[in-house]
Amino acid sequence: MSNATPTIGYEVKFQRVGVGGGADLQIRSLLDKQQFFDPLGLAFDAGISSATWPLFGLVWPSAQKLADLMQTWGSHPAQLSGFIQEHAAEGAEVLIVDPNRGNRSAFHKDMANMGFGVTELLMNEPLQDLSAYRGRLLHYKRS
Repeated sequence: MSNATPTIGYEVKFQRVGVGGGADLQIRSLLDKQQFFDPLGLAFDAGISSATWPLFGLVWPSAQKLADLMQTWGSHPAQLSGFIQEHAAEGAEVLIVDPNRGNRSAFHKDMANMGFGVTELLMNEPLQDLSAYRGRLLHYKRS
């Protein structure tokens, strides 16, 4: 029996997903629905079985349709800030991970108009699989 640490990884594919009315999305997803690799039991500990595994790593047709519909909801920053205004209590804190998509300044303005202050934290550390990531953590707090 070998004492070698198992290599953790999946076979992936890169997809360009067209979104009606918006920029195409670049998605890295599982190569197929049959991959399940959990030698250390981490997925099992999180309540993910081999039967439900494919739900987490694939772009589903319904998700593509939802992305299309979201392109016709008008101004996304205003929609999201309006949703937060409607549902957030006084003193609420809201955390949003922004992958530097370009709507940040309009969203900051909308949130400020609703009484939220913001702090930003750059998130430029690689992901667990060591692939690059660039983004920001937006931390809004209503006073």
